[in-house]
Amino acid sequence: MANKMDKKGRMHKISKSEQLPAEKLRCLYEQLLHEVPKECNDPRRLNLLKSQIFMLERQCHGMSLQLNERLSNLEYSYGTLEGTALEMEKWLNSSYEDTVVVKKAELRTILKTIRGAAKRLNKPSETVEVILMNNTKNLFCC
Repeated sequence: MANKMDKKGRMHKISKSEQLPAEKLRCLYEQLLHEVPKECNDPRRLNLLKSQIFMLERQCHGMSLQLNERLSNLEYSYGTLEGTALEMEKWLNSSYEDTVVVKKAELRTILKTIRGAAKRLNKPSETVEVILMNNTKNLFCC
């Protein structure tokens, strides 16, 4: 295992899985340095590369939005389920008998809450697609 230094100057061991991306990145950087003198700076090629960069930035932005939306859904679902579990624990602790009496209205509310959390977990990320479609118009205008 190799070592790396963090921002505070402390050394940490790097696992093999962390070393591979760093080695690949180093190889790609060396390849880039060797190719630079051989490359032509044709304006059409430069425009193509710029457009590819714009598309990749747009994709990264969309993926970032999707991850944020997914995190929000997970946090909401966790909070909902945790609250439901606490409510059920309260019922269990309030009675020393083998049965617990619960009103149907309370059960319906709990089922609605749980189903809402499940729907949020399974919901596809539609908002990102809409945002990306709207941003396509403004992609190349400067």
